[in-house]
Amino acid sequence: MEELYHILSKHFSNSTTPEEEKRVLEFKTMHSEEYELLQLFWQKGTVDIQQFNTSEAWKKIEAKIKKPTKVVSFYRNLRKIAAVLIVIIMSTIALTYYTRLQQREVAYLNETDQPVEIQLADGSSVWLDRGALLTYPKAFKGNTRDVTVAGKAFFSIFRDTLHPFSVHTENAAVTVLGTSFNVKTNPLTTEVVVQSGLVEVATGDQQSKVRIGQGESALVQDQAAVKLSAPDQNYLSWKTGSFKFSNTPLVEAVADLNTYYGPQIRIDSLQTYPCNLSAEFNQLELSDVLLIISTSCDITIEKENDTYHLH
Repeated sequence: MEELYHILSKHFSNSTTPEEEKRVLEFKTMHSEEYELLQLFWQKGTVDIQQFNTSEAWKKIEAKIKKPTKVVSFYRNLRKIAAVLIVIIMSTIALTYYTRLQQREVAYLNETDQPVEIQLADGSSVWLDRGALLTYPKAFKGNTRDVTVAGKAFFSIFRDTLHPFSVHTENAAVTVLGTSFNVKTNPLTTEVVVQSGLVEVATGDQQSKVRIGQGESALVQDQAAVKLSAPDQNYLSWKTGSFKFSNTPLVEAVADLNTYYGPQIRIDSLQTYPCNLSAEFNQLELSDVLLIISTSCDITIEKENDTYHLH
C-alpha cells in the first residue's frame, strides 16, 4: 500500500510511468471515493500523499481494512468525511462569491429625456435627472451605505439607524439615517434640499458641516458648507413637473422650466421685454405653458427646430 501511495503522489504530480498509471487506474476503479478524497487533499495541500501511509494511524486503518467486516464501515466514514469537505468547500465558494457580489458597483448614467428611478438593495430609491450619474453597490456591506452622484437626483432613503446612508459628490458628502432630499451638484458646488428628516451636509474633507431639516437647504462651495436662508420652491420640479412662480424674473422661470421640459426655451431679447412671472403649472404641455407666458408677458414666441425663442 505504501508503494501505491507513492505512485498516487506521482500521479497527482503528473510524473507517473505508463505502468504506474495502470495501477492508479485499477485503484481508482475499485476505490473511486478514496481516490477522489486523496485527490482533494492533494489539491488543497492538506496531506502529503507519500507520507500518508507511513503514519501510525494509517497503519491501524490499513489493518482494519483487511477485515471484510470493517470495509463497509471504513468507506462509510470516508463518505462522511468527503461530504463534510464538500459542504465546507461549497460554503467557502458561496461566501467568496457573495463577498465579490457585494463589492461590485454599478454606474448608471441617465441618457433618457426624462427622470429615471433606481431601486437600491436596501430598499431606498433614487430618481435621476437627465444626464445624472449614480454609482452604487449591488449590495451594501459594512457599517455604512455609500453612493456617489453627479448631476441632479432625489433620494428617498430607507431608515436604518445602524447603517447611515452617505451621498458623495465632487466636493461634498451628505449623510442621513432615513429621509428624503434633493441633491444638485456640479464639479464646484453641491446644493441639498431636505423634504423630510434630518441631513448632515459636509465638505469632502469633513472640515465644514451643517445640519438641515425639513424644508431647509444647504450649499457646499469653496471648501465651506453653509445653510441657505430659503430653498428654491421649485427645487423638485425637474421630477414632479409642478412649478410655482411668484413675481419671478422671466429668466429664472425659464431656467426652472427647462429642467423639466428640456433646454427648449430660449430668451433672445430679455432687456427689450423684461417680465416677472406669477403663475402655477402642474405637468402642463409645453405649448400651454408657452401660451401663458406669451399672454402674461406680452411677448412673441417662435419655434425653430426644437427650440422656442422668446422675444
